[in-house]
Amino acid sequence: MFKFHTSQEDSIDTTIATNCVIVSVLRTTGSVIIAGTIEGSVEGAHVQILKKGRAQANIHTTTCIVHGELNGSVHAGDSVLVSPTAKVTGDIEALTIRIEHGAYFRGTSNTFNDSLE
Repeated sequence: MFKFHTSQEDSIDTTIATNCVIVSVLRTTGSVIIAGTIEGSVEGAHVQILKKGRAQANIHTTTCIVHGELNGSVHAGDSVLVSPTAKVTGDIEALTIRIEHGAYFRGTSNTFNDSLE
């Protein structure tokens, strides 16, 4: 449920490297890994913010895993995982939300049942 995996059809399309800062709107049908910094918005099938990654962004995705820092909202069609190393300030909306022990989270969280929408 919370695994970040890719197949040949669903490859990692975009990686924001550790020393990279992007100020933009990032849209892809594939996966995004953030090791550096992005400011703006991110839309992708799967989004993962690595331990040293930072996002000052609103994220729209199917699944999102946060190990680093996120200031902004997440709307995920499936799941969001906030790991023990994460710092999230913003709202989360997803079918499934998991905030692990040790994670920092300040915001609201809302789950929804996709069969009711």
